[in-house]
Amino acid sequence: MFSFIRKADIILFCVLLLSAGISAALIFFRLSAPAGDAVITLNGSPYGTYSLDEDRRIEISGEDFHNVVLIENGSVMMETSDCHNQVCVNHKPISRSGESIICLPHKIVIRIQGGKESDVDAVAQ
Repeated sequence: MFSFIRKADIILFCVLLLSAGISAALIFFRLSAPAGDAVITLNGSPYGTYSLDEDRRIEISGEDFHNVVLIENGSVMMETSDCHNQVCVNHKPISRSGESIICLPHKIVIRIQGGKESDVDAVAQ
Protein backbone atom coordinates (compact mmCIF):
# COMPACT_ATOMS: atom_id res chain seq x y z
CA MET A 1 0.00 0.00 0.00
CA PHE A 2 2.74 2.52 0.93
CA SER A 3 5.43 1.16 -1.32
CA PHE A 4 6.77 4.64 -2.11
CA ILE A 5 7.81 5.23 1.57
CA ARG A 6 11.25 3.83 2.28
CA LYS A 7 13.07 3.22 5.54
CA ALA A 8 15.31 6.27 4.91
CA ASP A 9 12.21 8.49 4.57
CA ILE A 10 10.96 7.39 7.98
CA ILE A 11 14.38 8.01 9.57
CA LEU A 12 14.57 11.46 7.97
CA PHE A 13 11.07 12.32 9.21
CA CYS A 14 11.98 11.26 12.77
CA VAL A 15 15.21 13.30 12.71
CA LEU A 16 13.35 16.40 11.49
CA LEU A 17 10.64 15.93 14.10
CA LEU A 18 13.24 15.53 16.86
CA SER A 19 15.18 18.65 15.79
CA ALA A 20 11.95 20.67 15.64
CA GLY A 21 11.10 19.58 19.18
CA ILE A 22 14.57 20.46 20.47
CA SER A 23 14.41 23.87 18.75
CA ALA A 24 11.00 24.61 20.27
CA ALA A 25 12.26 23.65 23.74
CA LEU A 26 15.33 25.90 23.40
CA ILE A 27 13.21 28.84 22.27
CA PHE A 28 10.76 28.30 25.12
CA PHE A 29 13.48 28.19 27.77
CA ARG A 30 15.29 31.18 26.30
CA LEU A 31 12.12 33.29 26.31
CA SER A 32 11.36 32.32 29.88
CA ALA A 33 14.81 33.34 31.12
CA PRO A 34 14.80 35.45 34.28
CA ALA A 35 14.55 39.19 33.84
CA GLY A 36 17.61 41.31 34.43
CA ASP A 37 18.12 44.63 36.13
CA ALA A 38 17.76 48.21 34.94
CA VAL A 39 20.84 50.18 35.95
CA ILE A 40 20.29 53.94 35.94
CA THR A 41 23.15 56.40 36.00
CA LEU A 42 22.81 60.16 36.34
CA ASN A 43 25.68 62.36 35.19
CA GLY A 44 27.98 59.30 35.17
CA SER A 45 27.22 58.36 38.80
CA PRO A 46 25.08 55.38 39.84
CA TYR A 47 21.49 56.40 40.56
CA GLY A 48 19.95 52.98 41.21
CA THR A 49 19.53 49.36 40.14
CA TYR A 50 15.99 48.06 39.74
CA SER A 51 14.70 44.57 38.95
CA LEU A 52 12.60 44.16 35.82
CA ASP A 53 10.41 41.69 37.72
CA GLU A 54 8.73 44.44 39.74
CA ASP A 55 6.59 47.11 38.04
CA ARG A 56 7.41 50.61 39.27
CA ARG A 57 7.70 54.27 38.32
CA ILE A 58 10.99 56.04 39.10
CA GLU A 59 11.13 59.84 39.18
CA ILE A 60 14.51 61.42 38.50
CA SER A 61 14.65 65.14 39.23
CA GLY A 62 17.36 67.74 39.32
CA GLU A 63 17.50 71.50 39.62
CA ASP A 64 16.24 72.09 36.10
CA PHE A 65 14.87 68.77 34.83
CA HIS A 66 12.36 66.02 35.58
CA ASN A 67 12.26 62.51 34.04
CA VAL A 68 10.04 59.52 34.80
CA VAL A 69 11.26 55.97 34.09
CA LEU A 70 8.62 53.24 33.88
CA ILE A 71 9.37 49.56 34.53
CA GLU A 72 6.44 47.47 33.40
CA ASN A 73 5.97 43.86 32.20
CA GLY A 74 9.70 43.13 32.25
CA SER A 75 10.76 46.13 30.16
CA VAL A 76 11.90 49.71 30.78
CA MET A 77 10.98 52.92 29.04
CA MET A 78 11.40 56.64 29.60
CA GLU A 79 7.79 57.65 30.23
CA THR A 80 8.26 61.42 30.36
CA SER A 81 11.07 63.92 30.11
CA ASP A 82 11.14 67.68 29.86
CA CYS A 83 14.10 67.69 27.45
CA HIS A 84 13.57 69.51 24.17
CA ASN A 85 14.18 66.67 21.67
CA GLN A 86 12.21 63.78 23.34
CA VAL A 87 14.41 61.10 21.74
CA CYS A 88 14.52 59.13 25.00
CA VAL A 89 10.73 59.21 25.36
CA ASN A 90 10.22 58.04 21.76
CA HIS A 91 12.69 55.14 22.19
CA LYS A 92 11.08 51.68 22.26
CA PRO A 93 10.99 49.87 25.62
CA ILE A 94 14.09 47.80 26.35
CA SER A 95 14.31 44.41 28.04
CA ARG A 96 17.43 42.60 26.79
CA SER A 97 20.90 42.63 28.26
CA GLY A 98 23.09 45.33 26.73
CA GLU A 99 20.26 47.57 25.51
CA SER A 100 20.13 51.16 26.71
CA ILE A 101 18.10 54.38 26.62
CA ILE A 102 19.98 57.65 26.93
CA CYS A 103 18.62 61.10 27.71
CA LEU A 104 21.58 63.14 26.53
CA PRO A 105 20.42 66.61 27.66
CA HIS A 106 19.91 65.38 31.25
CA LYS A 107 22.82 62.87 31.21
CA ILE A 108 20.62 59.91 32.22
CA VAL A 109 21.53 56.42 31.02
CA ILE A 110 19.28 53.39 31.53
CA ARG A 111 21.07 50.11 30.77
CA ILE A 112 19.90 46.50 31.08
CA GLN A 113 22.31 44.05 32.65
CA GLY A 114 21.77 40.32 33.16
CA GLY A 115 18.65 38.55 31.98
CA LYS A 116 17.97 37.78 28.33
CA GLU A 117 20.77 38.30 25.85
CA SER A 118 20.33 40.26 22.67
CA ASP A 119 19.61 38.37 19.44
CA VAL A 120 22.57 40.08 17.75
CA ASP A 121 26.09 38.86 18.55
CA ALA A 122 27.96 41.64 16.73
CA VAL A 123 27.49 44.38 14.22
CA ALA A 124 29.98 44.95 11.40
CA GLN A 125 30.33 48.16 9.44
